[in-house]
Amino acid sequence: TYTDIITIATLAKATPSVEVTSITPTQESVSFDLDIMDTDNVGAVTAIDLYLGDTLIESLTDLTLREFTTLLSNNEYTIEVTYTYDLNDGEGSQTALGTQTSTTLVKATPSVEVTSITPTQESVSFELEITDTDSVGEVTAIDLYLGDTIIE
Repeated sequence: TYTDIITIATLAKATPSVEVTSITPTQESVSFDLDIMDTDNVGAVTAIDLYLGDTLIESLTDLTLREFTTLLSNNEYTIEVTYTYDLNDGEGSQTALGTQTSTTLVKATPSVEVTSITPTQESVSFELEITDTDSVGEVTAIDLYLGDTIIE
């Protein structure tokens, strides 16, 4: 009898990768896209997280969303995307991470200028020129001083 032993090997599947791209920050949000390379379709996005420093700020529950909102202005955030895959190579589930940082835009500091001051013997009239581009402030008090003493 004659026996042939034939060894057959399957082709290795390509390791997927994920990249956070097209980041667009505003003063209170950051939007982004994902560039996923998974030629063998062996994985999926399993987490999209937002960090401020080392602190987890938010984890998206809807993994089809590509935006974080209600953020602080002028802060650097890190978007971290977890892509879980199985190459069917005996190693089980593995992960690829895509991370990118972005800084939300700065809000302008408001200013107030007192103009058109018109004093009389019994009153003072004036105008306020308020510049508050981002609507972050409000006039909370107007005080009249005589020297160091508030008189009204």
